[in-house]
Amino acid sequence: MLTVGIGLAVHFGGHGLPGGLRDPLGDALWAAMVYWIVSALSPTASPLGRSLAAIAFSYVVEFSQLYHSPWLDGLRATVLGQLVLGSGFDARDLPAYAVGVAIAATIDRITFARSSTETANSSVVTRSERSSLPSRSASDEGRRSAP
Repeated sequence: MLTVGIGLAVHFGGHGLPGGLRDPLGDALWAAMVYWIVSALSPTASPLGRSLAAIAFSYVVEFSQLYHSPWLDGLRATVLGQLVLGSGFDARDLPAYAVGVAIAATIDRITFARSSTETANSSVVTRSERSSLPSRSASDEGRRSAP
């Protein structure tokens, strides 16, 4: 949601940004949002697979802007249509998409590695902690498995 909020702020209020920064920044944020959506829809896919899917989707949307039909141009003329589908092909958007996905994937990897490490560390029982745990007898195990 943070990516969407920042992206909307850049899109609607980023006119004060230095020239040439607003459009690529918005495109990178849009592609990062696509990465987060792909990750939410396919959380077990590898980061590389999610990155490739996000870049492919972003590129398909960009290249689709070369196609014009009355109904599609009408959809693109709406605020939501412009935010999702864009309005006109610009090859300069393609590298911005790659950068946005790369940054999102890096944040994802760093966050995932940190949370995995914290989870692993919290489930580690040291030898001294193990020795203070009550021991289980075979009869205890049998009682636990009975219905």
